[in-house]
Amino acid sequence: MIQEEIQNWIYEIKEVDALSAKALLRVYEQLGLSAAADRLGAISSEQTNVEYASVWLWAVERNPERRESLNKIREELTAKYCSENSKDVHLTGQQVFYELSFFTEYETKYGTLQYYENIYRQLCQVEKTQRDGWYLYGLTQIKKAMKEGVFEYQAQITDLFKETFSVLRENFATLDALQRILIVAAAYEACSQKILLPYKYQELLLEWYRVICRHERNNDQLEAAMVLMEMAKQKLEA
Repeated sequence: MIQEEIQNWIYEIKEVDALSAKALLRVYEQLGLSAAADRLGAISSEQTNVEYASVWLWAVERNPERRESLNKIREELTAKYCSENSKDVHLTGQQVFYELSFFTEYETKYGTLQYYENIYRQLCQVEKTQRDGWYLYGLTQIKKAMKEGVFEYQAQITDLFKETFSVLRENFATLDALQRILIVAAAYEACSQKILLPYKYQELLLEWYRVICRHERNNDQLEAAMVLMEMAKQKLEA
């Protein structure tokens, strides 16, 4: 996708689902397109689902009055991830992607970093069957959101990524289109973050990328995942 195609995608989105919102956020952060900011602004005032929490965080930085609603969801997630009963919590890959990545970003920006240990524990408690493309991409976002210099947790997340990527790589051909796109997006992100060494995976990722691009993208979720993948690829190649 070139920038013009991404711009067209922004205007053509009919209903902005949570994955499209994540993709819009990434487009704005990386390209600074005003059209993405306009769509994000509308989302932040309309949606209350926790899956949109990263967009709320973006909005609060521009409108501090919205902080109260953000604090409420943060308190709910703190009780979920950091209470005595948190050892019984087993997140899905999607919850890692939407909820835990937001919680990490909030903790880094507004917290005291005391919950990093809880965040890592939640990542480890995710069942093997839930360690999918959502989970893999979520790992890159959580590592990215952590404060620089927290080497212990960053190293542990790197190990989790490599372990998960190895399994998903073996099963790549059997996965559905959305999972494959998220895995490639996560792998490009991982190369940018030096979780994976780019020169070792360049040919594999290009092969996967070409296979994905040959398939028709027939719904909003696949389009949004493609945008995330393109943003990650462009960042690595910049």
